[in-house]
Amino acid sequence: MFRFLLSIAIGLSLAACGDDDPGSMSDLGTSDAGQVGVDLGDETDAGGTDSGAEDAGLPDAGPPGPSATIGLGQAELIEVPDEAPAELIAGPQGGFHIDVALRFSELDPEDLRMVLRGFDADTNEEITESVDRTLSSRRVLDRGDHFLRLGDRMIFVTRCTPNIIGRRLRIEAIFAEPNEGRTARDTLVVEVVDEVEPTEPDPDNCPPSE
Repeated sequence: MFRFLLSIAIGLSLAACGDDDPGSMSDLGTSDAGQVGVDLGDETDAGGTDSGAEDAGLPDAGPPGPSATIGLGQAELIEVPDEAPAELIAGPQGGFHIDVALRFSELDPEDLRMVLRGFDADTNEEITESVDRTLSSRRVLDRGDHFLRLGDRMIFVTRCTPNIIGRRLRIEAIFAEPNEGRTARDTLVVEVVDEVEPTEPDPDNCPPSE
């Protein structure tokens, strides 16, 4: 009888332990599953974000568009900021000019039209002879990622130097491919100075002031 009762007691005890263990495992399982679920969720979210970026079809930066830069110089382009001084140069035929250099990129130099004009920055009066040329690959320097155009001059329409020195010259450049192709433009404002070899006013070109 004692053994029978002992067997029943042991059986009940084991049954109780069996109820506790599944409960504990269930809790851990939920906790583990939840943790795994969070991790997978993060990975899924991260993957979703990456996929979203790809699905968005964001374009690559790609090459820049056509551009042009006006600088000073005869043998090389010297970049200067607006309001920089530009030396007045006496030409071989008695006129006066400023040497300019230009750079352009993402444009085909063959049959490329280049127009240069110079205005008084304060009055908008055109004070230089306009330049209108058709270029070719033989008339520019290929620097790999850009082209240089050297040797152009902004020739002043007056030969009276007092009417030139100290003026603010606004230079405008436009490059245009034929057949309504790509275009690029730039503007530079410089102050005309006469410091390297100052010139004397020519009475024949400077009418007496009233």
